[in-house]
Amino acid sequence: MQINLFSFLGKKGTLLSKIQKEMMQNGYSPVMSCEHRKTNTYEVYGEGTSLPSLISWKYIQSVSLVDPISWQEEWKRHCPYYVNENLCRIPIGTKELLLTPGAGFGDLSHPTTKLMLSLLQEHVFSKTVVDLGCGSGILGLASHMLGAKQVYSIDNNPAAIEHTTVNADLNQIPLLTSMTIPKTPIDVLLINMIFSEQQEALASYVPSCSLWLSSGILHNEQDAYLAWAHTCGMTLHSIHTEEQWLAFVLQRI
Repeated sequence: MQINLFSFLGKKGTLLSKIQKEMMQNGYSPVMSCEHRKTNTYEVYGEGTSLPSLISWKYIQSVSLVDPISWQEEWKRHCPYYVNENLCRIPIGTKELLLTPGAGFGDLSHPTTKLMLSLLQEHVFSKTVVDLGCGSGILGLASHMLGAKQVYSIDNNPAAIEHTTVNADLNQIPLLTSMTIPKTPIDVLLINMIFSEQQEALASYVPSCSLWLSSGILHNEQDAYLAWAHTCGMTLHSIHTEEQWLAFVLQRI
């Protein structure tokens, strides 16, 4: 049976998580996504065997067949640490983190990933860490290399969990991966998502931890984001910025 790649365009204003969930409910596996800010829509690439009929779909407005994505070419084009053997070699302190190209977000081409990495060195040593929306696994793997006691890597996209697992094995790092947040005591939450995705991800369960390291927030969203974080029991410790993006260290009230 042939597996094809399709582009699913969400309806205007629909959360990414709802698009992905509807795809999976109908037998399609999400592999990557991108946001079209001008139109407030998400496009999600997914694998399946046939072009779906969208008559009764709630969150997706159109779908089209696309050519297979070459992750090696995509990462070679965007990752600043890509080398010829189809790997990214990323310096983490005095160590080197290896990443293989794949569907998970986190090739260090985006300012928010750089911001998050800069915050890890001070805050994860000897801590139990949850990397929520782990993507390629870069933040959880870096946390482990910087001395975290235990790291949970969480994502609702099976392709991201698979990509994180491959990268963990490549670096011989023991991560615990899951599609749900563990309801066990944790110290630090890592969350690198846009504002609406953070709200969706923590709508049903906010882990009780002393610290959040958060990014994916635009400058003009700062006040609204901090107000929402306060409803989650967190208050501002510090703000960090790169280009139009913000990162926050938030501590429990």
